[in-house]
Amino acid sequence: MGYPFHDNPLDDYLRATFSLKVDEFGLMGQLEEKGLPFESRQLLVRQLAEVRDKLEQLKVECPLRPRDFDVFLSGPELAVERFKREFPEPEPYFECDHADQRLTKQVFNGGSVHVVSQCQVCGRSQGARSKSGIDLAALPDFDVELTHKGNDYRSWWVGETFRIYSEAKAEGNEIPPFDYAAFREQFEQENPRPWNEECPHPDIKVRLRVYSSTQTAAVQQCMDCGKHVRSIKKPAGWESLPPFDPNLEPALRKAGEEWSQRLEAAREEAHAAYKQEVLAGIARGDIAVQDNSKFGNYYESEEWKRTRLRVLQRDDHRCQCCGAAAECVHHIVYDRLGAEHDLDLISLCNRCHDAIHREQRGLHNLYRMPPAEIRVFRA
Repeated sequence: MGYPFHDNPLDDYLRATFSLKVDEFGLMGQLEEKGLPFESRQLLVRQLAEVRDKLEQLKVECPLRPRDFDVFLSGPELAVERFKREFPEPEPYFECDHADQRLTKQVFNGGSVHVVSQCQVCGRSQGARSKSGIDLAALPDFDVELTHKGNDYRSWWVGETFRIYSEAKAEGNEIPPFDYAAFREQFEQENPRPWNEECPHPDIKVRLRVYSSTQTAAVQQCMDCGKHVRSIKKPAGWESLPPFDPNLEPALRKAGEEWSQRLEAAREEAHAAYKQEVLAGIARGDIAVQDNSKFGNYYESEEWKRTRLRVLQRDDHRCQCCGAAAECVHHIVYDRLGAEHDLDLISLCNRCHDAIHREQRGLHNLYRMPPAEIRVFRA
């Protein structure tokens, strides 16, 4: 039979994905530039978020779906599945269909009473209703705690899921975590922060702010962030107040941005040193390492053996690139790892397989070769 190259949805999907990943790579590179103005950085962050949203949307729109047989789950994923069976996943707050509602009375500030319909699942008000014919005394009160209960469970559930997955993934590993808090504390002791967006204004001075030849005001200016905190009544002798410094906030903000860049550079240096220490400890045998990830365990699983054999049989045990005897099964995409659609996989000889990966690495692994290009590729 062979790999179904004709009208393969991965061709368009991977071309569109590659284009967006190039954009993502470029934006990330720009964000790493030193001395980038705050406004420019914020714009790049927004553009990067938009590109990543488009990448996620492409995945959603791809017609290929994970298979529902021979599905492999790693140890951490199985631990989460066990947790989910005991504690069901809460519905997304914004997706509630509000099917379970009841009329309640809600008392607002000032004592006004409204009849409102409240969803009994998410707790949100579904709008006011007419009081006509309603016995207010018989109505239950609007349950303000209902929303909090749902949100509390949702927050707990998300946190527990992350904790269970992380602990299972770390099982058998003795790699110490990078202590960012200790690094940050030491850095700030040696390099006090010059500007704070959330400044509590601990050092306030009264200054005279001149708006025009006829308009002046006595204001409080924070000496730590340079901001105009608030205007106050002019004190006696206000004419001799020192002038408000409009250049203080921009200067301190710029110093804060430079401080943040030094912090990031120092973090990268400290993290690189931490990684070298960890690698040295692993090499000496002082640190135990165990790969509990899906990628680390899938290729030894029975599910992969059956999947691999099925793909080889579909492709007549021939390399779909050069026609030689197939020696491996290549992932065209990893989007559905452990539950791949058959179109995600293709049989290759080792020579073609290595050449395709070299081609992909040459483009920083942003590029995944589409089926149409694999078909005509020559190692």
